[in-house]
Amino acid sequence: MKKLQGIPLASGLAMGKCSLIDNFIQNISAEKIDADDIDEQLEKFEQGIKKSLKELKSLQSLVDNNSEQHEIIQSHQEILKDKELKDNIRNIIKDELYSVELAIHTYFENFLKSLSNVDDEYLSLRKADFWDIRNNLIKNIQDKKEMNIKIEPETIAVVEALPPSLAMNMFNADLLGLVVEHGSKNSHSAILAKSIGIPVIYDVKNATREVAQSTEAIIDGQKGTLILEPNEKQKENYKEQKKQRNKQIERYKSLAKSEAITKDNKKITVMANIELAEETNKFEVKYSDGVGLFRTEFLYFLENKFPSVEKQAEIYKRIIDNLDKNKPIFIRVFDIGGDKLKEEFGLQNEENPNLGRRGIRFLLEYRDIFKDQLKGILTASNYGNIKIMLPMISRCEEVFQSREILEQAKNELDQEGTNYDKNIDLGILIEVPSAALVADKMAKICDFFSIGTNDLTQYVLAADRNNERFGEDYTYFHRGIILLIKNTIDAAIANNIPVSICGEMGSDPIAIPLLLGMGMNMVSINTDQLLPIKKIIKKYSVEEQKQHLKKVMENIDIDIKEYYREQLKQNK
Repeated sequence: MKKLQGIPLASGLAMGKCSLIDNFIQNISAEKIDADDIDEQLEKFEQGIKKSLKELKSLQSLVDNNSEQHEIIQSHQEILKDKELKDNIRNIIKDELYSVELAIHTYFENFLKSLSNVDDEYLSLRKADFWDIRNNLIKNIQDKKEMNIKIEPETIAVVEALPPSLAMNMFNADLLGLVVEHGSKNSHSAILAKSIGIPVIYDVKNATREVAQSTEAIIDGQKGTLILEPNEKQKENYKEQKKQRNKQIERYKSLAKSEAITKDNKKITVMANIELAEETNKFEVKYSDGVGLFRTEFLYFLENKFPSVEKQAEIYKRIIDNLDKNKPIFIRVFDIGGDKLKEEFGLQNEENPNLGRRGIRFLLEYRDIFKDQLKGILTASNYGNIKIMLPMISRCEEVFQSREILEQAKNELDQEGTNYDKNIDLGILIEVPSAALVADKMAKICDFFSIGTNDLTQYVLAADRNNERFGEDYTYFHRGIILLIKNTIDAAIANNIPVSICGEMGSDPIAIPLLLGMGMNMVSINTDQLLPIKKIIKKYSVEEQKQHLKKVMENIDIDIKEYYREQLKQNK
């Protein structure tokens, strides 16, 4: 029996045989190069650096600016730009006549060994990040786009490193668990691994050397442990823990399957926000009332290009297949610009990108990208209840122009003989103040509204939501925000179209009674909040909350956030 410790990434408990997967960095030759090949190897190194930096910039644009992930990705970029690192690798190529892959491998091996001797806790903890940088750089130089690695089903996979392509292959591999020897929990691969739906532990020292093929093991994703060759007592303990966890999961599933009904018998539709199709494998999402927001920007990052019509249709259909057929799936078309993928399209020179070519403005400029995405959505709509959501709409004309492009996409599919939902719904995100102010007009030309509280708040308050200095000044509990949300909900109800709340406000337990008082009957929230928010909704009465809303809006001396925070305490 031996116990290995790592960093918990995805919870769960499993027992089975281990399957060692060969390191994805393949065919690094130890043979020296000819002196005539030095310039070619140096050029491959420069191109690899550029490609890695581009990938990191794309990924960074898809995570929250104030998150730990954002900071880690920023540090990875700085390391790749470091002059000393690049000079050292160049010198190894020139002086040792090593190939670029071998030079990078050698440099990082020596560097990581030196970290073991440095009495600096921070640097020691960052070893996993240096492994990620090394592995991704070599991957990009080798330009290995497809993985031809056999993954044994019903095993605990053990890998030295986890590139994104291998992580994607694991979604349908029917694994019991995943152990990664070297890797950062904030990497792109880790983001994907969290969504597989199995226990995952990261940064397990010497895992590939300590684990033999077919070794029996117990993986605990909550504690971050891997027990090799467990004894009978540990096996019995595992069975008891598994039994208790299964009971807990069944309780959670029961809650997930239940409807969110208020105390006065009002049904509230609770849907999930996702950015990967594989997230629909989670029971919280599977048993929710649908997908209220599928963020499609991640589709670009997976291949560093916009996927084809066929590839997009395949991904959208995967979501349909994982949910009950009639559940709605609201697909937000590419929300590019602002802080997302701006450099790829020459948008980085805008003085204020959040007020520049982003969302629908970008799509109406790059119409071929827009039309291809609409064709992908339409193709998938033949199989399920898909709806099209337009981001950053500020005026009615943008809806009219989008409908024209949608008709072009339909005509092209008609010519190809492709079936699709002829009456597919097209709606908008209300996140720009001008759209909220004319919500009554917008409701007449849209099939639904979704209120994006994050951007609406920052634009109304002129306060960047990613600027930590604003603190409490950036808040959706501001009376101005509440009035615009209420105006939008009222306009939707008056025109008999659905309206949902998405963004952080819908996932905030304190804000739920406030939203109920405004007439909210649909909410789309982060997956980890689906069950807690359902439980909270059941504790309130809509009619009572209407009275509370009237009270706080009429009394300007009431601190609205504190008022509802106190309500939450009383209803626990």
